[in-house]
Amino acid sequence: MRYIILTLLLLSMLGSSALTDRAYRAYKSKHYKKALQLYKEATNSGSLESQAKAEYNLGVFYLKGIGIEKSKKAALLHFRHSYLIGQGIPETLEKFYYSTQAIKVQRDTHNYLAKLESSPAKRAKHKKIAKLLNSALKERQRSKPKEQLSARTKQFLKHCKAARVVAITDRKELEILNCSLFKRYPKKIRHYFHQRKVFQQATDSADREHYSETVRDKAYKTMVRDLSPIFKNYLKKEIQCIKKAQTYGEIFHCQTDYLAELDKLLFQSNLTNINDSLHLFSSKEERTKSAKHFKAKVDPKERAKKIQELQHQLATKEYVTPY
Repeated sequence: MRYIILTLLLLSMLGSSALTDRAYRAYKSKHYKKALQLYKEATNSGSLESQAKAEYNLGVFYLKGIGIEKSKKAALLHFRHSYLIGQGIPETLEKFYYSTQAIKVQRDTHNYLAKLESSPAKRAKHKKIAKLLNSALKERQRSKPKEQLSARTKQFLKHCKAARVVAITDRKELEILNCSLFKRYPKKIRHYFHQRKVFQQATDSADREHYSETVRDKAYKTMVRDLSPIFKNYLKKEIQCIKKAQTYGEIFHCQTDYLAELDKLLFQSNLTNINDSLHLFSSKEERTKSAKHFKAKVDPKERAKKIQELQHQLATKEYVTPY
């Protein structure tokens, strides 16, 4: 029990500075020397959590020879630093926040230490801690509540096998997209649904320390980027719809159909705002006048102007432009 308490106090590896984020991106882009340099800088700046994480990653770099010559001695040094910094993190179990990822990082740290330590007693100690962390990881995974899918989503998955490309933890409201899109853009849609979940968590969570406005904005921008080829097709449909429209009412419906897709996929409220302006803040006389306008024939010049605006929007890839 004592070891569990001690090791849980070491698990605050989630905090990451801008340096560790940049280092990770450099590593994923295979710019190993740049990542190595950034991790070295991160060991002397930011929170204790981010310093401990940077020391751990440096240990992995030296142990595996990533962007630098292999050195078990240097790897051991960095793992020890990570372990010592972790001990100094002023957290209590009541305030402590950790994730599956954090447990994995600490478990792997102690596994590495168990391999590299020269003293049998130290190796045995780290093996024991790693074993306890592994038990904590399994317990957390077992106790994690499973999110229930709606009947509509279950039915959609049954008939659209392509939708199974989305990670199990992100399978919520899959039916908002046509099944053919899962087949056409599997990677983009898989990423979109993950970012959608992040966005919802960042919006709903009261824990602003872990889900800040920055996280929310980043997730939103990523969703827009992932859906850009889909929005492009939707915008083309709007243009074709307006070309065929005979009345202003039909043009209005062409526009609101596109806005409905934006609302559904990006948590926007364009249609709510439009309905409010049409019904809540207008008199009976204004509504009658609006209804008459909707029935009127479209002026060809106004139609051409609207189409030109949308084609410019299409050319500049500004698919999510407020109306």
